[in-house]
Amino acid sequence: MKALPQFDLSGSKALITGGSKGIGLDIALTLARAGADLILSGRNEADLEFAKKEIKNIGRECFTTVADLSNEKEIESLAKESIKNFNTIDILINNAGIAVIGDIFKTTSNEWDEVMTVNLKAPFLLSKLIAPVMIKQKKGKIVNVSSQAGVFGLEEHSAYSASKGGLNMLTKCMTSEWGKYNIQINSVCPIVVMTQMGKKVWSDPKVTDPMIDRIPSGRFVETQEVADMVLFLCAPASDMINGQIISVDGGNAATCWPAKK
Repeated sequence: MKALPQFDLSGSKALITGGSKGIGLDIALTLARAGADLILSGRNEADLEFAKKEIKNIGRECFTTVADLSNEKEIESLAKESIKNFNTIDILINNAGIAVIGDIFKTTSNEWDEVMTVNLKAPFLLSKLIAPVMIKQKKGKIVNVSSQAGVFGLEEHSAYSASKGGLNMLTKCMTSEWGKYNIQINSVCPIVVMTQMGKKVWSDPKVTDPMIDRIPSGRFVETQEVADMVLFLCAPASDMINGQIISVDGGNAATCWPAKK
Protein backbone atom coordinates (compact mmCIF):
# COMPACT_ATOMS: atom_id res chain seq x y z
CA MET A 1 0.00 0.00 0.00
CA LYS A 2 1.41 3.36 -1.03
CA ALA A 3 2.13 5.87 1.74
CA LEU A 4 -0.01 8.98 2.08
CA PRO A 5 1.66 11.81 0.11
CA GLN A 6 2.50 13.75 3.26
CA PHE A 7 4.42 10.71 4.60
CA ASP A 8 5.95 9.59 1.29
CA LEU A 9 9.76 9.65 1.25
CA SER A 10 10.18 8.32 -2.30
CA GLY A 11 13.41 9.63 -3.78
CA SER A 12 14.80 10.76 -0.41
CA LYS A 13 18.31 9.76 0.66
CA ALA A 14 18.83 9.25 4.39
CA LEU A 15 21.92 8.75 6.53
CA ILE A 16 21.32 7.04 9.89
CA THR A 17 24.02 6.60 12.53
CA GLY A 18 23.67 3.57 14.76
CA GLY A 19 21.35 2.17 12.11
CA SER A 20 22.14 -1.52 12.43
CA LYS A 21 20.13 -2.46 15.53
CA GLY A 22 17.71 -1.25 18.19
CA ILE A 23 15.99 2.07 17.56
CA GLY A 24 18.23 2.79 14.59
CA LEU A 25 17.28 -0.40 12.76
CA ASP A 26 13.55 0.23 13.24
CA ILE A 27 14.04 3.80 11.97
CA ALA A 28 15.88 2.44 8.93
CA LEU A 29 13.17 -0.10 8.11
CA THR A 30 10.41 2.45 8.63
CA LEU A 31 12.01 5.04 6.35
CA ALA A 32 12.70 2.36 3.75
CA ARG A 33 9.03 1.31 3.76
CA ALA A 34 8.15 4.98 3.19
CA GLY A 35 10.37 5.01 0.09
CA ALA A 36 13.76 6.29 1.25
CA ASP A 37 17.14 4.92 0.18
CA LEU A 38 19.59 4.61 3.05
CA ILE A 39 23.14 4.83 4.28
CA LEU A 40 23.67 3.16 7.65
CA SER A 41 26.65 3.48 9.95
CA GLY A 42 27.42 1.24 12.90
CA ARG A 43 30.23 -0.44 14.77
CA ASN A 44 29.54 -4.07 13.82
CA GLU A 45 29.86 -5.22 10.22
CA ALA A 46 27.67 -8.31 10.69
CA ASP A 47 24.84 -6.22 12.17
CA LEU A 48 25.12 -3.77 9.28
CA GLU A 49 24.97 -6.58 6.72
CA PHE A 50 21.82 -7.94 8.36
CA ALA A 51 20.20 -4.48 8.24
CA LYS A 52 21.26 -4.01 4.62
CA LYS A 53 19.67 -7.32 3.63
CA GLU A 54 16.40 -6.41 5.36
CA ILE A 55 16.26 -3.04 3.60
CA LYS A 56 17.03 -4.53 0.21
CA ASN A 57 14.19 -7.02 0.77
CA ILE A 58 11.89 -3.99 1.06
CA GLY A 59 13.16 -2.91 -2.35
CA ARG A 60 15.27 0.11 -1.34
CA GLU A 61 18.92 0.84 -1.94
CA CYS A 62 21.23 0.63 1.06
CA PHE A 63 24.91 1.33 1.70
CA THR A 64 26.64 0.55 4.99
CA THR A 65 29.77 1.89 6.67
CA VAL A 66 31.58 0.74 9.80
CA ALA A 67 32.41 3.94 11.65
CA ASP A 68 33.68 4.86 15.10
CA LEU A 69 31.91 8.11 15.94
CA SER A 70 34.43 8.90 18.66
CA ASN A 71 36.98 9.39 15.86
CA GLU A 72 36.71 12.71 14.03
CA LYS A 73 38.43 11.42 10.90
CA GLU A 74 35.97 8.55 10.63
CA ILE A 75 33.07 11.00 10.96
CA GLU A 76 34.55 13.02 8.10
CA SER A 77 34.94 9.86 6.00
CA LEU A 78 31.35 8.83 6.75
CA ALA A 79 30.00 12.17 5.58
CA LYS A 80 32.15 12.21 2.45
CA GLU A 81 31.29 8.64 1.49
CA SER A 82 27.58 9.17 2.14
CA ILE A 83 27.40 12.21 -0.11
CA LYS A 84 29.43 10.40 -2.78
CA ASN A 85 27.09 7.38 -2.78
CA PHE A 86 23.93 9.38 -3.46
CA ASN A 87 25.27 12.79 -4.59
CA THR A 88 23.05 14.26 -1.89
CA ILE A 89 21.63 13.68 1.59
CA ASP A 90 18.05 14.74 2.30
CA ILE A 91 17.71 13.29 5.80
CA LEU A 92 20.21 12.91 8.63
CA ILE A 93 19.31 10.86 11.71
CA ASN A 94 21.80 11.31 14.55
CA ASN A 95 20.82 8.18 16.43
CA ALA A 96 24.05 6.56 17.69
CA GLY A 97 24.57 6.88 21.41
CA ILE A 98 26.21 5.32 24.44
CA ALA A 99 25.54 5.46 28.17
CA VAL A 100 27.69 5.29 31.27
CA ILE A 101 25.63 4.69 34.40
CA GLY A 102 26.87 5.60 37.85
CA ASP A 103 26.71 8.37 40.38
CA ILE A 104 28.69 11.54 39.82
CA PHE A 105 31.50 10.59 42.20
CA LYS A 106 32.06 7.28 40.39
CA THR A 107 31.93 8.70 36.85
CA THR A 108 35.48 9.16 35.60
CA SER A 109 36.75 11.95 33.40
CA ASN A 110 37.39 9.47 30.59
CA GLU A 111 33.85 8.09 30.82
CA TRP A 112 32.42 11.61 30.76
CA ASP A 113 34.47 12.50 27.68
CA GLU A 114 33.53 9.28 25.88
CA VAL A 115 29.80 9.88 26.34
CA MET A 116 30.05 13.53 25.31
CA THR A 117 32.09 12.65 22.23
CA VAL A 118 29.65 10.08 20.84
CA ASN A 119 26.35 11.60 22.00
CA LEU A 120 27.02 15.29 21.42
CA LYS A 121 30.23 16.04 19.55
CA ALA A 122 29.58 13.46 16.80
CA PRO A 123 26.12 14.87 15.90
CA PHE A 124 27.64 18.37 15.96
CA LEU A 125 30.43 17.39 13.56
CA LEU A 126 28.34 15.21 11.25
CA SER A 127 25.56 17.78 10.98
CA LYS A 128 28.12 20.46 10.06
CA LEU A 129 29.42 18.25 7.28
CA ILE A 130 26.00 17.29 5.87
CA ALA A 131 24.20 20.64 6.27
CA PRO A 132 26.00 22.39 3.35
CA VAL A 133 24.44 19.85 0.97
CA MET A 134 21.01 20.59 2.40
CA ILE A 135 21.61 24.34 2.24
CA LYS A 136 22.60 24.04 -1.42
CA GLN A 137 19.44 22.11 -2.32
CA LYS A 138 17.32 24.36 -0.05
CA LYS A 139 15.75 21.52 1.89
CA GLY A 140 16.64 18.94 4.51
CA LYS A 141 15.60 17.13 7.66
CA ILE A 142 17.81 16.46 10.68
CA VAL A 143 16.45 14.38 13.55
CA ASN A 144 18.47 14.02 16.73
CA VAL A 145 17.50 10.98 18.78
CA SER A 146 17.77 12.26 22.34
CA SER A 147 16.13 11.11 25.57
CA GLN A 148 13.81 12.11 28.38
CA ALA A 149 16.97 11.96 30.47
CA GLY A 150 18.07 15.06 28.58
CA VAL A 151 14.93 16.93 29.65
CA PHE A 152 14.84 15.98 33.34
CA GLY A 153 17.67 15.15 35.74
CA LEU A 154 17.99 11.47 36.60
CA GLU A 155 20.29 10.06 39.26
CA GLU A 156 23.22 7.94 38.08
CA HIS A 157 22.83 9.41 34.56
CA SER A 158 24.94 12.58 34.86
CA ALA A 159 27.06 12.12 31.73
CA TYR A 160 24.23 10.66 29.64
CA SER A 161 21.70 13.29 30.73
CA ALA A 162 24.13 16.15 30.17
CA SER A 163 24.99 14.86 26.69
CA LYS A 164 21.33 14.55 25.69
CA GLY A 165 20.45 17.92 27.23
CA GLY A 166 23.26 19.39 25.16
CA LEU A 167 21.94 17.65 22.07
CA ASN A 168 18.53 19.21 22.64
CA MET A 169 20.03 22.68 22.85
CA LEU A 170 22.18 21.97 19.79
CA THR A 171 18.93 21.17 17.97
CA LYS A 172 17.59 24.62 18.79
CA CYS A 173 20.83 26.34 17.77
CA MET A 174 20.89 24.49 14.45
CA THR A 175 17.32 25.58 13.83
CA SER A 176 18.13 29.21 14.58
CA GLU A 177 20.97 29.14 12.02
CA TRP A 178 19.72 26.72 9.36
CA GLY A 179 15.94 27.04 9.47
CA LYS A 180 16.08 29.87 6.93
CA TYR A 181 17.40 27.35 4.38
CA ASN A 182 14.27 25.18 4.67
CA ILE A 183 16.00 22.68 6.94
CA GLN A 184 13.95 21.26 9.80
CA ILE A 185 15.87 20.06 12.86
CA ASN A 186 14.11 18.37 15.77
CA SER A 187 14.90 16.15 18.75
CA VAL A 188 12.97 13.04 19.71
CA CYS A 189 13.08 12.26 23.44
CA PRO A 190 11.76 8.81 24.33
CA ILE A 191 11.31 7.50 27.83
CA VAL A 192 13.07 4.18 28.48
CA VAL A 193 13.31 1.92 25.42
CA MET A 194 14.26 -1.69 26.11
CA THR A 195 17.06 -1.95 23.58
CA GLN A 196 20.26 -3.79 24.50
CA MET A 197 21.51 -0.56 26.07
CA GLY A 198 18.23 0.01 27.90
CA LYS A 199 18.17 -3.52 29.32
CA LYS A 200 21.55 -2.97 30.97
CA VAL A 201 20.01 -0.28 33.17
CA TRP A 202 16.32 -1.11 33.41
CA SER A 203 16.05 -4.92 33.66
CA ASP A 204 15.72 -5.02 37.46
CA PRO A 205 12.02 -4.80 38.50
CA LYS A 206 13.09 -2.87 41.59
CA VAL A 207 14.26 -0.14 39.20
CA THR A 208 11.68 -0.45 36.43
CA ASP A 209 8.48 -0.80 38.46
CA PRO A 210 8.65 2.63 40.20
CA MET A 211 9.41 4.27 36.86
CA ILE A 212 6.54 2.54 35.06
CA ASP A 213 4.21 3.52 37.88
CA ARG A 214 4.89 7.19 37.04
CA ILE A 215 4.01 6.79 33.34
CA PRO A 216 0.29 7.33 32.64
CA SER A 217 0.39 4.78 29.80
CA GLY A 218 1.82 2.23 32.24
CA ARG A 219 4.71 0.98 30.10
CA PHE A 220 7.97 1.88 28.41
CA VAL A 221 8.24 2.86 24.76
CA GLU A 222 8.68 0.41 21.88
CA THR A 223 11.39 1.02 19.30
CA GLN A 224 8.78 1.18 16.54
CA GLU A 225 6.97 4.00 18.32
CA VAL A 226 10.16 6.05 18.26
CA ALA A 227 10.66 5.17 14.60
CA ASP A 228 7.14 6.33 13.76
CA MET A 229 7.81 9.74 15.30
CA VAL A 230 11.06 9.99 13.36
CA LEU A 231 9.19 9.16 10.14
CA PHE A 232 6.79 12.03 10.81
CA LEU A 233 9.70 14.42 11.36
CA CYS A 234 11.35 13.28 8.12
CA ALA A 235 8.19 13.61 6.03
CA PRO A 236 6.57 16.63 4.34
CA ALA A 237 3.83 16.45 6.98
CA SER A 238 6.24 18.05 9.48
CA ASP A 239 7.57 20.90 7.33
CA MET A 240 6.41 23.51 9.87
CA ILE A 241 7.78 21.61 12.88
CA ASN A 242 11.22 23.00 13.63
CA GLY A 243 13.50 23.29 16.65
CA GLN A 244 11.24 21.14 18.81
CA ILE A 245 12.09 18.77 21.63
CA ILE A 246 9.42 16.10 21.27
CA SER A 247 8.67 13.61 24.04
CA VAL A 248 7.65 10.05 23.24
CA ASP A 249 6.90 9.01 26.78
CA GLY A 250 3.32 7.93 27.35
CA GLY A 251 2.60 11.13 29.25
CA ASN A 252 5.54 10.92 31.64
CA ALA A 253 6.57 14.55 31.11
CA ALA A 254 3.11 15.64 32.24
CA THR A 255 3.62 14.01 35.63
CA CYS A 256 6.18 14.27 38.40
CA TRP A 257 9.62 13.19 37.24
CA PRO A 258 11.68 11.25 38.16
CA ALA A 259 10.89 8.04 39.93
CA LYS A 260 13.26 7.27 42.78
CA LYS A 261 15.56 4.38 42.03
